[in-house]
Amino acid sequence: MMTADSENNIFGRTLNPRKTSLTAGGSTGGEGALVAFRGSVLGMGSDIAGSVRIPSLCCGVYGFKPTADRIPYGGELSGQLHTQSTTSPFSWKRRLRNALGSMTHPRSIHHGELWVMPKKTFTVGVLPEDPNYPLHPPVRRALDEAVSSLEAAGHTIIRLPVDPSCGASLGGKLGFTYYGLISSDLDALESEIGEPLVASVRANVHPFGKDGPLVSRKLDTAQRLSEFLKLRDGYADSWRETWLEYKLDVVLGPGAISTAVPHDTYGVPVYTVMWNVLDYPAGIIPYGFASKDKDPQYQKATAQFDADYDPDA
Repeated sequence: MMTADSENNIFGRTLNPRKTSLTAGGSTGGEGALVAFRGSVLGMGSDIAGSVRIPSLCCGVYGFKPTADRIPYGGELSGQLHTQSTTSPFSWKRRLRNALGSMTHPRSIHHGELWVMPKKTFTVGVLPEDPNYPLHPPVRRALDEAVSSLEAAGHTIIRLPVDPSCGASLGGKLGFTYYGLISSDLDALESEIGEPLVASVRANVHPFGKDGPLVSRKLDTAQRLSEFLKLRDGYADSWRETWLEYKLDVVLGPGAISTAVPHDTYGVPVYTVMWNVLDYPAGIIPYGFASKDKDPQYQKATAQFDADYDPDA
């Protein structure tokens, strides 16, 4: 069940080890909490919308989503034509590369690293804040501080322009359009399974509203999938053009609008979903802490389902 929280009707709710009134993220929140507790050096999960990166940012650990099939695993939902789930590691240590390196044969032509001219500095594109999903003050502050540190280290900083064709909003809508093609009708699911939906799932049955999907529900499944793939290719083309125009090495951006929020209030994870739609590698690096002294001003959420910023939370 896709949710950015971690709760079920059998085992109950996973709590955030840093503050139990806040979500541990999801859907792999149990592993995220265990890693944050130092109960494991390395955790593994699957990520199709942020299910490893969201617990990483909520629990304050490192998480990395590679491209699809970078790390093989079994038991995956078969028949996915696009936006595949990926096996993703997370750890409280920075050296996640060690984990990836140990999973491939050193002579593997598919996973071996090509030699490239070493660079002392990099061109870093900064993902702009999506107007439909404004960042909470602690996230905005952390991003600004990270940019300043990179700039001071001599790296070239490119503040990417706000462009709806590359925006997190469009990436989120594309992702949830696809998830609607491969998932059950959640309106009827509760009666089919004979148990109540947990609150975080119920709240996000229609994350963009019933009229929100980008592909008409009047089309048959094959036509809807074809239309989705056209839209997804356009999104990928826009990002490819951006990457080439600015000669980027990496893009720096938020993992979410917020830090960890109270249970069942996480909202729609557009800032993680967009990288699944593109099948780009993406990671979470813990950076700084929320502080009501530095960010005392309450901020009301503008997007549907998103949490307000409450400095006392």
